[in-house]
Amino acid sequence: MVLFKWHFCLCCLFYGVIILPWIAYCQAQVTSMQAKGFTLVEMLVVLAIMVLVMAFAVPAYSRLVQQQRLQLAGEALRAALASARIEAIRQGVSVRVCASADGAACTPHSAQWGAGWLVQSASGTEWQLLSVFQLPLFIPSRATSATVSFSPAGRLLNGLQQRVMFHESERESGIAVEVAPYGAIHLRRH
Repeated sequence: MVLFKWHFCLCCLFYGVIILPWIAYCQAQVTSMQAKGFTLVEMLVVLAIMVLVMAFAVPAYSRLVQQQRLQLAGEALRAALASARIEAIRQGVSVRVCASADGAACTPHSAQWGAGWLVQSASGTEWQLLSVFQLPLFIPSRATSATVSFSPAGRLLNGLQQRVMFHESERESGIAVEVAPYGAIHLRRH
């Protein structure tokens, strides 16, 4: 985010210090020569400057979009986990959030959190579906488990901290959603 702001400020400074005065100069030249256009050299210089500015702006924008996708996925999972914990306490039954690749069933693979998840409550020996969340685009992820289950007291059923991390495909940094054994849910950047 800071890198993007730095590039943006640099581009604005470059535009204000070089491009605008150059355009004013060209307009003065045009009126003095009674010409009706720009020369090929002037157009090529402007084109070269635009290419240089875009070379800095496009990668920064792409990183910003990827970081926003990770942040939104993390916030959505955190909200689903908080909702599941509240439902477990309210209904007095176990409620789980599980990774789902297709939005219809839980998957046993913990890496499938990047496709979406299901929120289900215990109803006897069956699980009743409470909500489904599908991510619009798959986001690579890794987790300690494919399921996070809350007891009627709002604590984790297995008593061990759970962690789901959404990360960028080319780097291992990303957003982690962590659930403490007592039920607290945190969103952290790693």
